[in-house]
Amino acid sequence: MATTRNKLSESVSLRATSSAAALAEASYASPKRIPELDGVRGLAIALVLIYHYANVNVPGNAMLYYVFLPTHLMWSGVDLFFVLSGLLIGGLLLDHRESRRYYSVFYARRVHRIFPIYYLMIAMLVAGTWAFPQSPLFLGSMPLWTFPLYAQNLLGDFTRAPVWIGVSWSLAVEEQFYLLFPLIVRLFSRKNLLRLMGICIVGAPLLRTILIMHGWGFEQIYPLLPCRADALALGVVAAIIQRSQNARSWIRENSKRLYLCLLALFAVLPTILKWTTYSFVGTIGYSILGVTFFLLILLLLVAPLPFMKSAFNTYWLRWLGAVSYCVYLIHQPVRVGLFLLFRLGNEPRIDGPTTLLVTIAALVVTLVVAQASWLVLEKRLINRAHLRYPY
Repeated sequence: MATTRNKLSESVSLRATSSAAALAEASYASPKRIPELDGVRGLAIALVLIYHYANVNVPGNAMLYYVFLPTHLMWSGVDLFFVLSGLLIGGLLLDHRESRRYYSVFYARRVHRIFPIYYLMIAMLVAGTWAFPQSPLFLGSMPLWTFPLYAQNLLGDFTRAPVWIGVSWSLAVEEQFYLLFPLIVRLFSRKNLLRLMGICIVGAPLLRTILIMHGWGFEQIYPLLPCRADALALGVVAAIIQRSQNARSWIRENSKRLYLCLLALFAVLPTILKWTTYSFVGTIGYSILGVTFFLLILLLLVAPLPFMKSAFNTYWLRWLGAVSYCVYLIHQPVRVGLFLLFRLGNEPRIDGPTTLLVTIAALVVTLVVAQASWLVLEKRLINRAHLRYPY
């Protein structure tokens, strides 16, 4: 009873202030699973698929160039993944920070979720490098030892990785986040955690600016955890806000202004990310993108418009979110492999009916394999981990 009275008293006192500290320590509640977040994950992988698959080779002054221009911005799906990961992992750790099995359960579940398919891909990479050393699928100058250690984002140019596992740089960022963040959540109060996330949100673009000023390029900056910490930290802040009654109330009361901000960000993003140099995109552009996704997810969680809930709760988008992990890992090697199989070169593109059909075939194969992986392996392992390793 005393504890309950203290929490109520704290909640009432916090209503009198709007400081960041008060926001962090406001009344706390663990939210239930929100199906719309599966739809957000589906949107993220859909953006990645569009960016990599809808690569139409048309002249810059052709009408089709402007039709397909938005596809050149879909690389931002990875940034959406980062913000969503910060939200989900941050929220999970906050919910169970006092558990005696805090570390063991978290890492056991992560191993069940991530390792099987990833290390299967690495085993196939090693076998393919030995059996087909000249195949464009397996050619790359990055040492093989980096992939099992999730170190492929630390060696300068992440594009040196072979096509077979080239997208895994973002998994390395995620794994390094998983190694560091549980300890941070365990040691820091919510108030200090919010302050630390603020430092990350401000510090990441400053770090990118310093590195660019010292001659670092996109290939060196883009895959580093400290340089992507703002997107992950924004997700964590969203998780903290989602669990604060006072913060949720403030979001609802100011939802119109926040939606206007979101619309303004969506309106300027194409200009910011397409018609400016990397000196701008690499410094503040990534942060603007992260804030956009942060606002989108936060409004979806706290003050959604009816069409937003319906859109993100559609079956196909949630299904795509469920199979997104396998889709992300295999979509590039499947496409390149089919282009090689049909002797169309090792640079996938859409420049005619034949390459269009092969691209569609690659998409179908990717989704079919991902669905089989989900039913046969991933779903079973996730269920096993949750039954065997409860908090």
